[in-house]
Amino acid sequence: DWYASPNFRGCPFINAVLEIADASHKAHHVSINLRESIRQIIVRLAAEAGVKNPDLFSRQYLLLIGGASLMATIEQSSEGATFAQTALSVLIDANVGD
Repeated sequence: DWYASPNFRGCPFINAVLEIADASHKAHHVSINLRESIRQIIVRLAAEAGVKNPDLFSRQYLLLIGGASLMATIEQSSEGATFAQTALSVLIDANVGD
């Protein structure tokens, strides 16, 4: 729904990192820290779900989210979210279980 919103302008945190070249800028740090907090939540949930390598999984998951956000921004379509969900299902199946 977020990607399909007429007010969608991309992920504000990704935008901040891209637009503020100074890595020492406070907005840059806030964005990086928020992303890491989200990643740590994914790591915890993945571990609880029995994912084989929760750290690697969390990075792959964030790649899907970022890709879907970028696709929505460039193409002005929420289709990337569907692609990301499909890829996430494959990723989960490959990393949970035996």
